[in-house]
Amino acid sequence: IDDQRTIINAIRNVVNKPVVNLTVGDIRLDLKVGTRLKGLRKEDGLSFDMMVRTVSYDFKGLGTKVSGDGTITVIEQTSVYG
Repeated sequence: IDDQRTIINAIRNVVNKPVVNLTVGDIRLDLKVGTRLKGLRKEDGLSFDMMVRTVSYDFKGLGTKVSGDGTITVIEQTSVYG
C-alpha cells in the first residue's frame, strides 16, 4: 500500500502544479518541450519562470503559444507607469 500511496502522491503533485500559458510574437522554432523560460515584465511588476510542456504555432497570426509548469511572481515596483 505504501508504493501505491507514493505513486498517487507523485501523480497528484504533477496534476496540481500551476500552469502558465504564454503567447509570443513571431514563430519561435527554438521553443521546444523541456525548454526553461524566465522573464521579467517591469511595466507590469511580474516575473515568470516556466518549463515548456506544449508548443503550438499560429501561422495566421504569426505567433507561438507555449504552456507549461511554472510560477508568476509579483516583483517590487519602485516606479509608477502611466
